[in-house]
Amino acid sequence: MSDGTRFPVRAAFLIAAGFLIVQATVLLSMGRVPICTCGTIKLWHGVVQSSENSQHIFDWYSFSHVIHGFGFYFLTWLIFPRHPLIVRFTLAVACEVA
Repeated sequence: MSDGTRFPVRAAFLIAAGFLIVQATVLLSMGRVPICTCGTIKLWHGVVQSSENSQHIFDWYSFSHVIHGFGFYFLTWLIFPRHPLIVRFTLAVACEVA
């Protein structure tokens, strides 16, 4: 983006949301349910080896997802230092979704 044009923030968030929708669609088509079929939604589920893993708001992998996001953003900062923050954010979301 060396020509000085600015990437619209709204477009970046729509693109990132599109990535998340594609990811959710793929997971649903694979038979993954979005919410636990146990009938309750827990803030924290700490049992990794269970059918409820990754079916509640937070679990042992939540911290890992956040760290990956920061790591992917850092890599985009190294590779694309002149691109706007919002472009690097969108690329980091795409990497995490992939």
